[in-house]
Amino acid sequence: MNDPRSDSAVVQAVLEGDINAFEVLVLRYQKKVYNTVLRISRDPSSVEDLAQEVFIKLFRGLEHFRGESSFSTYLYRVTFNTAIDALRKRNTAPGQVSLQQESEEGETFLMELPDGGPLPLEQMEQKERAEALRAAIDRLPDHHRQVILLREINELSYQEISDLLALNEGTVKSRLNRARATLRGLLEETLTRAM
Repeated sequence: MNDPRSDSAVVQAVLEGDINAFEVLVLRYQKKVYNTVLRISRDPSSVEDLAQEVFIKLFRGLEHFRGESSFSTYLYRVTFNTAIDALRKRNTAPGQVSLQQESEEGETFLMELPDGGPLPLEQMEQKERAEALRAAIDRLPDHHRQVILLREINELSYQEISDLLALNEGTVKSRLNRARATLRGLLEETLTRAM
């Protein structure tokens, strides 16, 4: 389905009651939404649900699109917020995997992994470092936390962050430098208190 109408014309058609026109937007942007959600969430098992949630939110809130920026910028903002919310709700730290499995009968059990990982003392130290880092990131102002998570955890490029946050690339780099400096200070403060 290759609709020649511009995004704003399709949005206007949806707002005027043409529900089928929304399918044009979904088909036009589903791959980009899927890839963006995957890059931010890093959880392939939840990408389809999150992408669907993005389009549901978009449909329900389309009347809030004011046209001050392009539709794609608005869509990426909805996508970004949905993926970040899901990331916050996840209880496991980045890089960790749940060991709980569900059998076909619906019973939950823990997987057994062969030994060969870090020693208990090393695990405890890693956990403490990860907790200190998480706590320090949580103490950052929102605008610094966002760029740190997007760049360092989700490994997005400066351009991708710039597009998602609707900022110029220089502002993204500046915020990232300030965020790193603040984070470094918070971690040093935590280390000196621990000694």
